[in-house]
Amino acid sequence: MSNLSLDSKTPCFGRLDAESHFKTAMTTVQPRSRSSYLLHPSQKRAISVVEAKRAQGFPDDYILWSDKLQAGSQVKDYYRHIGNAVPVPLAAALGRSLEAAFVETAKRLPQEESSTREDSPIV
Repeated sequence: MSNLSLDSKTPCFGRLDAESHFKTAMTTVQPRSRSSYLLHPSQKRAISVVEAKRAQGFPDDYILWSDKLQAGSQVKDYYRHIGNAVPVPLAAALGRSLEAAFVETAKRLPQEESSTREDSPIV
């Protein structure tokens, strides 16, 4: 269920679907953010930092960092970091694929070439 504005010049916002994935990760979490689905699926509020972290695949014990002193500025930093992050499961899958490709490439190299770092295709 989404609450969309009919006029394209006014901000659009929507409610997240509890049974689906996030449409996109946003760097600014405010109910009036343009073209955003940031409202909690069942409660009258925007998603929390913890919920945004979970949506990106971060474990609950992952610690976010900010150099800001005021709590409001820190929260803005946290949302920006989460929104700009590559989802953790995607990064892990990419890492595994790159590792498999590297191992396969290393297996194809003649033994004498792969034995020294200087001859490695990746330095």
